[in-house]
Amino acid sequence: MRLLTSVLVTLALSVLMGTSAMAQEGGDLADSWTMKINRGDTDKFEAAFKKHLAFRVKQGDPRTWEVYQPVVGRNMGHYVVRTCCIKWGDIDAYDAWTVENKVSDHWTRNVDRYVKSYAHEIDTIDFNNSHWRDSTAAPALISLTTYLLKPGREVQWSAAMSAMSKHAMEGDWPNNWAWGEAMGGAGERWLAVPYDTFADMEPSDQTFAMFLSKQMDSREAAMELLGEFSDAIKTTDRTIYRFRPDLSSAQGD
Repeated sequence: MRLLTSVLVTLALSVLMGTSAMAQEGGDLADSWTMKINRGDTDKFEAAFKKHLAFRVKQGDPRTWEVYQPVVGRNMGHYVVRTCCIKWGDIDAYDAWTVENKVSDHWTRNVDRYVKSYAHEIDTIDFNNSHWRDSTAAPALISLTTYLLKPGREVQWSAAMSAMSKHAMEGDWPNNWAWGEAMGGAGERWLAVPYDTFADMEPSDQTFAMFLSKQMDSREAAMELLGEFSDAIKTTDRTIYRFRPDLSSAQGD
């Protein structure tokens, strides 16, 4: 299983709490755990998880954790627990904190029995090509699209993605978005878009292709750029996640 293919941790599950501000204060990494729960143990897991989260907070956990669950997609029945935005050195410091405070022992005694499988992922967030207006609240819903690239097409895809993002920012495309790359698994790239409600996902009258054509003053140039982007992709997958404030140390608004 894959994180943010599945945001935490990101959850990046998070990218998801004011990207530009967090980039200035922290690093460009999101750390996430994806957990699949034993059949029939969901309620027990959530109760035990809340107990463990309270223990972490009491011990002075230096990280803020957000929890997301998939509500639309092919891979259901898991939780994504993620934090953002950190640096590589922060991982060593946090590992030392967990040992000092016997965090793993507490998890093993209280929560582990309900978890069928784990996946741990670190994601790199592309702040330069992301546009996440400052916010102190986690979004209620996250649409996460993952892209598995064709071999040897990484440069092509990155160039097209950067150009598209530049035009979107210069033209004030109304949506927030964040790009990232998973370091675990197959190394998928991903695009996260936040929403407050499902109604907000209703397509607008202006598609991105139409917006890009206007921004570039050429429909032909816009279609060529979109073609460069899509031609570098082998497969795509989309999952919609719902934020669980009751399971998070970041409660949102």
